[in-house]
Amino acid sequence: MTHIIDRPSVKLLLRVIGVPLTVLALLGAIDSFALLLGGIEHNNPWALFFGLGSIGAGLGIAGAWLRISQGHHHLSKNRVRVVRWLLTCGILGAAFLAVGTYGIFGAPLGYFGVIFILLGALGVACLYQTPAVS
Repeated sequence: MTHIIDRPSVKLLLRVIGVPLTVLALLGAIDSFALLLGGIEHNNPWALFFGLGSIGAGLGIAGAWLRISQGHHHLSKNRVRVVRWLLTCGILGAAFLAVGTYGIFGAPLGYFGVIFILLGALGVACLYQTPAVS
């Protein structure tokens, strides 16, 4: 059975979407690490959520790039496990980013957290397209 994510057109679309998202994530990681350190220093849970979410999202992005770099049938069992672990970290990271966004900015700007939820849903789709190894 061929997975949708292994089709060349879908891989191309994911790469086109993934490059700007990766750049934005790298640029946002700088401020997120500062928020994480500030959250640790000042015991601010929202900043902790946001900073930890950024780390998780970075791992998820790495997992997504690993997943679309090769077809599923060309991945070793160990690499499939790594990809699934990275994607799971990314899904959790997206949830943490959404919670942190709502906690830091409140309801008026909390709708930006929806963007992180949508990116987490993309991670769920990638995870679903990477079958577990028995």
